[in-house]
Amino acid sequence: MSTLDTASPTSPGIGRPPTMRRPWYGWALHDGAVVAKRNLLQIPRVPELLFFSLVQPVIFVLLFAYVFGGAIPESLSILPPFYCDYGLGATFGEKVFINQGCFFLDFGGITIGDRTMIGPRVPLSTSGHPVELAERYSFLTAAPIVIEEDVWIGASVTVTPGVTIGRGSVIAAGTVVSQNVPPMSLVSGTSQIHRRSLQE
Repeated sequence: MSTLDTASPTSPGIGRPPTMRRPWYGWALHDGAVVAKRNLLQIPRVPELLFFSLVQPVIFVLLFAYVFGGAIPESLSILPPFYCDYGLGATFGEKVFINQGCFFLDFGGITIGDRTMIGPRVPLSTSGHPVELAERYSFLTAAPIVIEEDVWIGASVTVTPGVTIGRGSVIAAGTVVSQNVPPMSLVSGTSQIHRRSLQE
C-alpha cells in the first residue's frame, strides 16, 4: 500500500490534498517532528515524505537506543514528552506503544512485553523509600515491574514497585496497581486502606 492516501468523496477530508499514513514507530522524535508531520497533512512535499517515511524511523531507533543503553525494537512507539530517571533498566518487546507524558522510574528494572499499550501520563515506579521514619532518608528501595504481552494500561494508571501484570490484562484509567494482576484480568479503582501504625 502506498504511503499516500487520497480522501474519498464520502470522507470528512474531501477537498484536502493527499495525506500521509503514519507508521507505528515513526511518531515521536521530539515535538518539532510531530508538528512537521501535522503540516504534512496540509502540504505534502516529496523530500518531507521521504524523510518521515525512511529517515525518521532510523533516527528514532538510534536516539532511544542511546537513552535505553542498547538495541530496541524498530516497532517501539513512544510519544513525547517521555521521562525516565535511569534508562538502562527498561526493556521492550515488539510493537509496544507508549503514549504522551509517561514517567519510567526504572532503577529497579522495567520489562514490557509484546504489543503492550500504555496510555498517557502513566508512571511506572520501581523505586521508593523505607516506610519507617527512622530509615526513610537513609537509602532507596527498589523492585522490578513486569508487564507481560498484550496488556492495555489506561491513562494515568500508577504501577508501584514489584508488580507483575499478567498477559492480556486491561488496567482501567486512574487505577493504582499495588499488587500482582493475574493474566486476562480487568482491574480498576483506587482505595485507601489503613495497613498499620508506624513507629515514632
